[in-house]
Amino acid sequence: MVTDDEYGLSFISLDFRIPTFDYTTVGGDRLLMLESLVATMVQNRLEDAFHRGELTQVDLPHFGAFNHNQGLRYYGTNWQGENLDAASRDYVSVLQTVQRYGFNDDDVARATEAFATSLEYQLDNAPSTRDVEFAQRYVSHFLSAADISAAQERHDRLSALLEGVTAEELTDHFRWLMNRAGLIVLAVGPDAASVPTPAALEAAVDAASPRSQPPPIEPEIDRLMEVPEPVSPVATRTLAVLDATEWEFANGARVVFVYSDIEEATVNIRARSLGGWSTLYPGARALAFRAVEAVFGSGFGDLSKLQMDRFLGESTASLGAVINERTEGFDGGANPEDLETLFQLLHLAVTAPRVDDLAFGQAFNSTAIRTSFAEVNPAWQAWVAYEHARFGAEWHHPVATQEQLATLSPDTFLSYYQERLSDVDDMMLAVVGDTSAEEVERLARHYIGTLPAGEADTFVDRHRPAPTELVRREIPVTADMTAVLEMYHDVGFSDYRSVRVNARVLQSILDDRLTRLVRQELGASYVAGVSIYTALTPRPTIYSDLFFTVNADGYAAAYDRVLWILADLVANGPTAEELEQARTVVRADYSVPSSGALLSALINRLYLDDANLPSSQNSLEELDAVTLASVKSLAGVLYDTEGRVEIVRVPTANPDGSG
Repeated sequence: MVTDDEYGLSFISLDFRIPTFDYTTVGGDRLLMLESLVATMVQNRLEDAFHRGELTQVDLPHFGAFNHNQGLRYYGTNWQGENLDAASRDYVSVLQTVQRYGFNDDDVARATEAFATSLEYQLDNAPSTRDVEFAQRYVSHFLSAADISAAQERHDRLSALLEGVTAEELTDHFRWLMNRAGLIVLAVGPDAASVPTPAALEAAVDAASPRSQPPPIEPEIDRLMEVPEPVSPVATRTLAVLDATEWEFANGARVVFVYSDIEEATVNIRARSLGGWSTLYPGARALAFRAVEAVFGSGFGDLSKLQMDRFLGESTASLGAVINERTEGFDGGANPEDLETLFQLLHLAVTAPRVDDLAFGQAFNSTAIRTSFAEVNPAWQAWVAYEHARFGAEWHHPVATQEQLATLSPDTFLSYYQERLSDVDDMMLAVVGDTSAEEVERLARHYIGTLPAGEADTFVDRHRPAPTELVRREIPVTADMTAVLEMYHDVGFSDYRSVRVNARVLQSILDDRLTRLVRQELGASYVAGVSIYTALTPRPTIYSDLFFTVNADGYAAAYDRVLWILADLVANGPTAEELEQARTVVRADYSVPSSGALLSALINRLYLDDANLPSSQNSLEELDAVTLASVKSLAGVLYDTEGRVEIVRVPTANPDGSG
């Protein structure tokens, strides 16, 4: 049992050891592949059991391999639920059922097809591998002997090894692993009363037993939906900026495409409309994200989540949704062969959302956990304190209240989702990747132009003016914890192109000063840094979020040093050496193209004319125009004021105020 009164979540952790071996041999490579396939098959069985109602946990089950280094490897999982004893018994029972009856050919087909799809995708995408990804692979190879062979070699080797895999061999391997490794079961929660005792947990595991042979799953599907009859765009445009093509439809949706081989064999999409939770009701912020979770955990229309997961098991298509403060929309990706599946998912997400009981339980649990963390965890309390101090509690309270939890229902989540994501009026869908304009137009005619049109709307400004004096909130923590300062500034601006680039330069300079002069020179702070960024809505604003952690007895010195650094930038600006170093860093960032940057630039067409979109070219042009004076001026606008919010976590002997 592990308890911590600042931890607002109760769950069970289960792990069991996997033997270590030499990965660099053919036999070791095959064993590693077998363990990956076993994890996938067990995960599939657990999900099937969950959707059949055989598991009493509230969260979707997970099962996978992990390692701390070459000597410690495990299969591991966690689960949550109102009755953790029963949830533990049921989870272990499913593992024992798999162990007794073994895997069948269908299990193997699902796992090997997913494995082969992943290999193909890795091979196709290999030419787009970035330096940072190579670095991560080298680190993993050094620490865990992870494979760093060439993509084609890895694909051919593992594909050949995959051909000989059988259900019998995988069953034998899983049984061997289960029989030789004892289960490591931990109950984790805020206090002893919130989790089973070790004796109760042991009894629950002992009570687990294999169940009958699992029944067949629901009928498999061979398609997600009927293909709608296509509609013609009302306008087609070629845009000089980013060499883009745009199609506009009568329902208000616009689809804009830029060809890019930055990530080969990959297409990414991002859709956004104006509105978000700012148009809903006070308190909607805390439920908007969970509404998306509930819908995407339920399947669409007549298709269950289980049927959809089976269908998508061999696909690279994936889609998510967001309801932000002032926008809502979708994000996804696929290889070119699965792009139609991705467009179908987006179409269904708009036209056929629903919330079933299992998905509601998961989303409700996620909501309640966040409420609990905000009540007991200092980091979450600091987040809530900032939102209240800067924006107020009516619209910006970030977690659900107990009153909201008491009245939540599947209809609550579904109604929030439908109010923002069940039709289109001004949707901008950006498509970037390794496909053709002809294919994007075809898919747009079938799946985007046919979406239902809604009434035109936009976001509502729920921001109150920035403070003109210091607003400070203190969050008490126990005496053995470090102190944390979060310092927030924000101010309006007019020249977006210039301010955006100067902000990146200023961030690089200030971040370097905080590292050198607070973390290293004082030696009291382990983490110190700043994020400076711009937003165009609800009005053009530049934000600075500065932070440091420090031992309690070093807080005053670190705080004074931060104020001195800011004052010096206001009075004197950066040095020529600092400016040149920062411009070098920022130039490298702007010079490396990315699909994410292209998507962001295209989505910004909701707010900006094409000439002001943040392209790599105009960003580099603006960077060349950055001077000592322009950075000093921006520092003055941001920091030459008492108007800021400070959230401080302060160690005290009695953080609850008692004694």
